[in-house]
Amino acid sequence: MTFLLDVDVGIDITATSNKLDFEIYDYITEYHKKVQTEYNVKMYDCIDTKAIIDILNKSNNGALLMNDTKEHSKLYNILMNTSKMTGFEAMLNTITLVAGLNIYNPNITDIIVAGIKDIGTIKQYVARFRNLKKVNVHIFNNYKEDCNIYETEWLISKSTKKANILKTAYNEACEEDIEFTTVGVNPNPINIDTNVYFNKKTNSYEVDTVYIRSQVYKTYYNSRTFESFKVLLEEYFNNIELIYDLKINEEIKKDKNSYKKELKELQKEAIEQLKKHKDILVGYDEIKKNRRSYNLMEYQEVNNLSMEQVQKDYLKLGVHDLIFNNSLKSKINLYSKYVLEDYFSTDMAWNITFMHNRTRGKIFAKINTLIYRELKKEHPNIFKNDNTIEVRMYEWLTNEFKEGISYTQEHLEILAESFRIAFGDNWAFTPKKLGELLNQIYVIENKQYKKGAKVPPIETLFYRNIIPIAGTFSKKTNIYTIKSKVSILDIKKELDSTSSDLSLDLAIEKRKSKLIDQLDMMEKQILLEGIC
Repeated sequence: MTFLLDVDVGIDITATSNKLDFEIYDYITEYHKKVQTEYNVKMYDCIDTKAIIDILNKSNNGALLMNDTKEHSKLYNILMNTSKMTGFEAMLNTITLVAGLNIYNPNITDIIVAGIKDIGTIKQYVARFRNLKKVNVHIFNNYKEDCNIYETEWLISKSTKKANILKTAYNEACEEDIEFTTVGVNPNPINIDTNVYFNKKTNSYEVDTVYIRSQVYKTYYNSRTFESFKVLLEEYFNNIELIYDLKINEEIKKDKNSYKKELKELQKEAIEQLKKHKDILVGYDEIKKNRRSYNLMEYQEVNNLSMEQVQKDYLKLGVHDLIFNNSLKSKINLYSKYVLEDYFSTDMAWNITFMHNRTRGKIFAKINTLIYRELKKEHPNIFKNDNTIEVRMYEWLTNEFKEGISYTQEHLEILAESFRIAFGDNWAFTPKKLGELLNQIYVIENKQYKKGAKVPPIETLFYRNIIPIAGTFSKKTNIYTIKSKVSILDIKKELDSTSSDLSLDLAIEKRKSKLIDQLDMMEKQILLEGIC
């Protein structure tokens, strides 16, 4: 295949090309742009606000891309709506400009990127500025002191190879010849590996190559030293100068840290203010744009709210400023989703939204396990042929650890070894992971004992009847006791919700119905009613 790429004859390339884009061609006879920009790149070994300001002050026209969470920029909205912009003196972006967005300003002299290590993002941003003969590119980042050097494609290949071993092992373990193996619903009681997923269409496990590639690049970029990051940039930029020992102004650093602390406090105050009006914040982004989805329309009708009145309330209460000035737009959008799509009450949705990400993830993991358990109890036929690794591991774990069992860290280590023997090295789980899975399935009581504390009388059954030796603990020890399976009431308690709040019950029933509705009429008759 021969390929001629010539921008002058009408083929418009609106993004900086990656070498992988050209691998589909045998060879390229010509590749050039209308204006070949000369990039003078300077890398700085820290992020210095004063140095950035100085560069902007000295530049003719300048542009700055920051790794920030600010979500309101009139300038950005103009760019998004008009696709082109001219005549600016300085521009600030806190999100990446999309490919295809062209910025024309022949007077721009300096492009600054701060706090961003994704090479694709850097080259994409720099490429937005068109028809420049020459421009200075300043890249500010903090770097690691040392790192290992690898070919990123080798790392991707290594991770993919490991994932393929898992995929093969999973599929071989699930190859039993069972009637109706492709019929039924497939909610997983637990999740075991993000690099391998079960494809319901092919009824087999597959490797998530896109996820692997993105994670490898992200981890690799963030772990680079100053010099090794320069090597990565040299794939796209020829003239790169390293600026060492940039002295950060201590007074500015102190002011910046103080400002960050102040911003955090202001955000807390804004959240408390917004919480008082959370009923009108549902669908905020839609209302701001004067649009309404069916779910929002239904919510407003039930709660006697009108678009016009809500918009007036936003202005009266200063809602826009509270959200934008405190970078809360994404949180409010998430809150709206929990109410409109997941059917949570406003109180419950608010509590979930402002949880720590890890805590929120644990809550949803418990909900998913609960849904699996309830569906299996209500419709046993629907899971009769479910032979996935996730289900088999869940069943094995719940058979090993039942209600009333007590255990310590040592018991989890024994369990991890038993797990490896039962399922093979490919599925080896750490004691920590097994402990997290048990907490996802059960309500567990934890009693802590300091080093030297007396071992209490043994009143419960320990795993495999391996009990702590009488006397005193030789180190700090936790004794865990499984009290019961996680229920809706337990999850409500974690969410600081009242037992009378039935929105979680409704959300779970909606989810179960949605899973059942995936079946066609014949499948429903076979799986829900059984074969006569």
